[in-house]
Amino acid sequence: MPDRINHSFQQSHGVLNDENLMTNEKWQAIIDNDASYNNQFFYAVKTTGIFCKPSCKSRVPKKENVRIFSNAHGSPYHLHRTFKKMKGITPVEYIQQVRLNAAKEYLIHTNKAIADIAICVGMPNTSYFITLFKKKMGHTPAQFRQMSKREEL
Repeated sequence: MPDRINHSFQQSHGVLNDENLMTNEKWQAIIDNDASYNNQFFYAVKTTGIFCKPSCKSRVPKKENVRIFSNAHGSPYHLHRTFKKMKGITPVEYIQQVRLNAAKEYLIHTNKAIADIAICVGMPNTSYFITLFKKKMGHTPAQFRQMSKREEL
């Protein structure tokens, strides 16, 4: 049943996930960053999370990680709305959640400096990282680390 649901979702959202749809021509367009294919299809790379037109100037991905889409619905608002409907939170909130959960793991299991942890989780602005962490977790990263060490005892 999940395969049927997934397939139905893919069809209704323009996912061309069939092996036959990743043609040598489309693959070459991706490798060559060929702008003449921009309105014919889009592609996403599972491992990096990028979503591009064929002309996107990114590193050439592994072919097995690429998924082809017939359209992108053209609107960031549509993406935002769809994501929120599926996950219950906005894309930004989701990314923050993932980053802060990773930060908690670093705080518990390493002695890395707070600034280094912020960079490791994709937040190079340390003061913003500390402010967001406190807002979402109720404690600063340093307080969280101290509390987790006390709980180990």
